[in-house]
Amino acid sequence: MAEHPRRGLIAAMALLLAAPASAGPAGGGSTTPPAGPSTAPTPSIAAQVQAELDQQAAVVHATTTTVASKRADAATVMRDRLRAAYRVLRADADGGPDPERWLVLARRRALARWRLTVDHREFGLLDRELVMLRGAAERLAHDQAQARTLPPLPALAWPAGGEVVRGFGAFEHPGSGATLSRRGLDVEVGAGVTVRAPADGVVRYVGPIRGLDHGVILDHGAVSTVIAKLAAPATEPTVTVGQTVAAGAAVGTVARQRYYLEVRVRVGAGGTAIDPRTILPR
Repeated sequence: MAEHPRRGLIAAMALLLAAPASAGPAGGGSTTPPAGPSTAPTPSIAAQVQAELDQQAAVVHATTTTVASKRADAATVMRDRLRAAYRVLRADADGGPDPERWLVLARRRALARWRLTVDHREFGLLDRELVMLRGAAERLAHDQAQARTLPPLPALAWPAGGEVVRGFGAFEHPGSGATLSRRGLDVEVGAGVTVRAPADGVVRYVGPIRGLDHGVILDHGAVSTVIAKLAAPATEPTVTVGQTVAAGAAVGTVARQRYYLEVRVRVGAGGTAIDPRTILPR
């Protein structure tokens, strides 16, 4: 499941980006990532971030168009049913006090009220969805403007040497043929290999990540890294949340024979994933 979006990971990344850089951990001390070597973003990194945001904006625009069309159709249906319901609710039973006719009319009125309630609820859902989509479009426009001037990015090192066996980006699922997107790399290494911090940083999360076993999220300032598919510590964890780590410090060991690495530039909610190989040494 490493190639699918993970809600737990995105939530953790969003919390990371929302945390003020000057806030200190519960035990005291600074949580601002230590200053280290940095490099200006290459055009390929900036292009990756812009392409990802452009793709998200295109999806939001297409979805907004679809929902707006459904909302217009729902408004037409609701208006027609409202007219029909008005006629039913205003109708009198002809033919005197016939219990059968009154029963039929009562049922028709109940059905009309129920249909109006359902239509109103569905219209409200579409209305709220449009508000959310327009808000998402505004945030993406802000993120796209922010991505035009990326800050210097820290120089990163590989957490452990090995062979990349699963790459970054879109791929076709061998079973279903569906096009999926992988946000990081799978790196093949030996069993029990120690993985290390790719740069100076602060530990923002330690624990399980759905589909990726155990993992850590490190804040390096302009970028964050996710290192996962690690073994859950049997006793004390290798690192703890709020801890400052130096480049090369051990952060865990692989659970089996590979680890997962994700790099996110601090743009947008949860950050924007880029191909780690564009910032790591070759």
